[in-house]
Amino acid sequence: MVLNSGKEWVLHLLARINETQRMMVMMVLWRAWHVHNELTHDKPAPPIEASKRFLCSYVDTLLMIKQFPEADACKGKQVISYSGRRATHKAKDQEPKTMKQWSRPQRGRLKLNVDGSYMQGTGQAGAGMVLRDDRGEVIFTACRSLQNCASALEAELASCHEGLKLALVWSAEPIDLEMDCATAVTMLLSNENNHSSLVHLIRDIKAGLGERDVAIKKIDRSQNVAGHIMAKRGREARLTQFWFRNFPDVLTDVVRKDCNSVAT
Repeated sequence: MVLNSGKEWVLHLLARINETQRMMVMMVLWRAWHVHNELTHDKPAPPIEASKRFLCSYVDTLLMIKQFPEADACKGKQVISYSGRRATHKAKDQEPKTMKQWSRPQRGRLKLNVDGSYMQGTGQAGAGMVLRDDRGEVIFTACRSLQNCASALEAELASCHEGLKLALVWSAEPIDLEMDCATAVTMLLSNENNHSSLVHLIRDIKAGLGERDVAIKKIDRSQNVAGHIMAKRGREARLTQFWFRNFPDVLTDVVRKDCNSVAT
């Protein structure tokens, strides 16, 4: 609540809040000035929802760059802190990290791997989906170029939505759905009401999860190589393609390696 309504109310407000909150206030004022200029020049004002998504994506990216300067901004999967304090991690060099490998699903189940790819600078995004059986054989692979995608998280959820829809159409068995975005998995498993701009996408995915026995799980990125390659293909080549009982040549080595993994 703004307690001071004088000429310097903005300065009083900024003095009372932390650095992260100060940045958010300035971003909102900057966007308001942009909308004001659009109206001044007889242009239609951007929809409120579009401004909200733009600001949320921009703020998330700025915080991630500040808190994780060596992270991959295209994936945007680090958990950022909104408290104004730098997010910290426990030391990882105490013991060597073991690269986990994709594993076949249990007998009678299918495994759906999905991944999203998003480039902040250009707004280009893609989704990748791979469905395999308990022998590691491919049922389908697909990639999709995502239009009007505002964030890495939206790309992840879009890949989950598209992959699940395809899996429900092209198969009849129970499905293990795997993705390497912890935030997306948490949202989909939560029973709390979601009030973000992605609420409709989340609702559609949850509806699909209820149509069959679908178990959703967060995995390491090293276990999702096939999904990652397909998502990157959709983004970089701006392609939307589907292969039934087949896959593009770029996946040949990955599928062969995964197929030889031990079933769990």
